[in-house]
Amino acid sequence: MAGLNHEVFGMHTIAPASIDSFVTVTSCSILLKISSMFLTKVVGNIFLFCRQTIESILSRHFPKTGLWFQDPDLYHFSMHHASHHQNPVPATLEEINSEAAAVRQVAEKSLILEIELERVVLTPSGVLVGCWQVSKGTDPAVIREELRNALPRSPAKQLYNPVIFYTSFARILSAPLTARKDYSADAVLEILKGLVSQLNQNLCSKAAVKELWYVEELDLLALALKGRTRIRRFQLQSDPKG
Repeated sequence: MAGLNHEVFGMHTIAPASIDSFVTVTSCSILLKISSMFLTKVVGNIFLFCRQTIESILSRHFPKTGLWFQDPDLYHFSMHHASHHQNPVPATLEEINSEAAAVRQVAEKSLILEIELERVVLTPSGVLVGCWQVSKGTDPAVIREELRNALPRSPAKQLYNPVIFYTSFARILSAPLTARKDYSADAVLEILKGLVSQLNQNLCSKAAVKELWYVEELDLLALALKGRTRIRRFQLQSDPKG
């Protein structure tokens, strides 16, 4: 069968001895998809606004090959990996469908999230992430626990920080153009801190999260590199209390 990966967000790989029984998924992941975002006095596509704001602040300071930007239509929160490239889990098509059904059940008892962007931070590996606070809805930690219980075959080691609710906006791949070769690491760090500060001043926002996705990545890092994916979307529930 054709190769694929699955996340909840996670990954499944083919078993050489039983090529007809197993499907190969680079990764299979479960994620929460940001359904809508809004900023005070901003009208239009807020996803595009975020991308343009980040790009306008960073692009002046780096070469074109020195930055990678996440597709704003795929801003998301990785919640769980049923399989991933560091620990592939073989799965039949029947097992994958069973996992998707289990994820649907988690979505059916989870409430829509209302979230606020608390701050933008730059990780030591160069990833620019937005850290969010949940103001209403099911705690992401509860959803992750439900997914762990619903998907017992998943890798023990997950590829996300369990205590932070974040989404990746971009990755810095090179030193700033304004950093001379004789600059110390501390001097370069101060330049980066200044850029992150500008982003925090311009990106305060709120968002709604209404869907839990089960994603099979058919290519390695498909979500980041716009590769082939198979996505199943499950609606979170409205709060009956309003």
